[in-house]
Amino acid sequence: WAWVACTVELKLPGRTPAPTQADKPAPAASGCSEPGGGSAPPPFSNPFAPAALGGASMKRLLRLLKGALLLGAASALLPARPRRSPPSMIRSRAARAASASVGGRMAEGLCLLGLTGGIAMGKSTVAAYLRETLGVPLHCSDEAVAELYSPGGAAVPVVAQLVPAAVADGAVDKKVLSQAIMEDPGLLPQLEALVHPLVAQVRVNFMDAAQREHWLAVLDVPLLFESDPHWRAHAMNARNGVESLAPVPGTRPLDVSAVIAMYAPEDVQRERALSRGNMTAEKFDLIAQKQTTNAFRAQHSDFVADTSHPWSFAPSRGAVAQAIETLRYSPAWRRSYRSWANGGARGVKAITFDIDKTLCPLFPPLLLAKEAIEDAMTRHMPAAKRVMEEWREGDEKPLDRWIRQARERFPDVSYDLTDLRIASLEIAAAETGDDPAAAHMCMRAFLKVRAFSANEHAYDEVLPCFELLQSKYPEMVVAALTNGNCHATGEGLAFSEETGIAATEQPVGDVAVPAPFGLMDFCITARDAGDFKPGVTPYLAAAAAAQRARSQRGTDSGDEVRPGDIVHVGDDLFTDVAGSLAAGCRAVYVKREPGWPELSELPEHLARVIRRGLGLADGADVAHLIEDFFPEYETRCLQVASLAELDAAIEPWINAA
Repeated sequence: WAWVACTVELKLPGRTPAPTQADKPAPAASGCSEPGGGSAPPPFSNPFAPAALGGASMKRLLRLLKGALLLGAASALLPARPRRSPPSMIRSRAARAASASVGGRMAEGLCLLGLTGGIAMGKSTVAAYLRETLGVPLHCSDEAVAELYSPGGAAVPVVAQLVPAAVADGAVDKKVLSQAIMEDPGLLPQLEALVHPLVAQVRVNFMDAAQREHWLAVLDVPLLFESDPHWRAHAMNARNGVESLAPVPGTRPLDVSAVIAMYAPEDVQRERALSRGNMTAEKFDLIAQKQTTNAFRAQHSDFVADTSHPWSFAPSRGAVAQAIETLRYSPAWRRSYRSWANGGARGVKAITFDIDKTLCPLFPPLLLAKEAIEDAMTRHMPAAKRVMEEWREGDEKPLDRWIRQARERFPDVSYDLTDLRIASLEIAAAETGDDPAAAHMCMRAFLKVRAFSANEHAYDEVLPCFELLQSKYPEMVVAALTNGNCHATGEGLAFSEETGIAATEQPVGDVAVPAPFGLMDFCITARDAGDFKPGVTPYLAAAAAAQRARSQRGTDSGDEVRPGDIVHVGDDLFTDVAGSLAAGCRAVYVKREPGWPELSELPEHLARVIRRGLGLADGADVAHLIEDFFPEYETRCLQVASLAELDAAIEPWINAA
């Protein structure tokens, strides 16, 4: 108890102080960092040193210690209860190697990630990314309540007892219920006492099902801290500005394995909420008073996703991808992940291809796309184009300079090459006086030419390879998986206005791309996945997309597509071969040129992936971990000189299934 009391003043390693509105917390390091990147945990500091405590702090500490000793003496008279080990907690890449002991649901093999955040924090967008893009099972408390309030829902009779007027046609009218609570706030705790147990039961049922299907599941609970009996008082004290003892370090609300909090400054949060049609300032204030502060969530969460970026989802998507990467490599979960990913070696259901230097050369399509963006700048950003034309030999090219400045200004956007280029063009517009909205129109021209020119420059053997795979294995999913922004199959390249400038306009559909790329089922970019290869989320996204493709064509056999069901084909030993093996896939290395690395050099790249995953410095000795992370990797990868050899090479894998 004395130690628990001391943690009020102690900054624990791996935790960050509560952010203020002017000093928001940095999000978890995104996957675009170099191996060994990310910020180290705060240094351990001893606030009990004489120089660290003033008179008032010393008196308060003595009072806390006195009370703690009394509680400790009293607890000695109580029956002993088993101690629960805290779950694994990792804050950044640099801290991954220091994962803690196993606890909570870890012994059952399910990693439970708590997703939380206040109103208008972007949880729904992040939840859709987790559930739809990555295929992670997700329980949403708001959706559970909506189901309980629907006709025949278990909460309908409960609400009818409290607020009869709020029930109509066998369902709860949430507008009427909300108005009743506004008029009589005392109804809210009564309603929560009756409805929360029903939601908890839905949550338990979800976890039992997820445990049989996945290594990871997400609980989307806006009131994650507030709904846990051990955390509620501390969370609400933070809202009321009252100092209180924190729960035992290492424990997490609702027994989740780790927590990721959505964060934005409160002024941004308020502006977003009030922009909703059904929200008023009075209603927002009432809701906010029932929730803890954004700073409290950020301080007590393992990961923080910054959702305050005005126009890009990349920072929050990258932070979530980084959280999953961290959990996948932590000692507590690496075996659970591998067991799920391989799924009993059920066969090959999908083949994914890297694009640049695997399906087509890199530079001809890229140079044509740059010409397209410069041509669009002539029409939409003439001042910036003039600056580019005035460039002198020996100076940094303006387009390169603007991209460099965008990387420096928005490091958490760097993996999203589309948003990065848009940011660079907006910097150019600010410098030259052009319309910043024109950046989006110029980027559309780049993306279209990038996709179509890559298709036109496809290697000669690509079309015969795709046609052979489709005819020989009609149920096989064939797709692209790239670190670039080549939307090879035309997803999201159709806009309703092709000539106007509308910065916020969203794509209205896809553009038909001819063969050979048009024969593929889908294309996943780093922007879609939230990280570059060799990160794990690109391969999770590919597995989820392959599952959807099989369902759409009616070849879904009822079991999900997992990374172990995928063969990934690429030209890079690090991002393609080592990365796909780390995710649980099989890998084919395409060595087109004699001077390219040999497959025998793969162990060096496997070690690089391990260092990246564990946040270790370059050169750290991890040879002893290769077998742990990549068991029998020699039997799961092979080499070909071109795609003409692919079918014969992978046929034994397919026939073995």
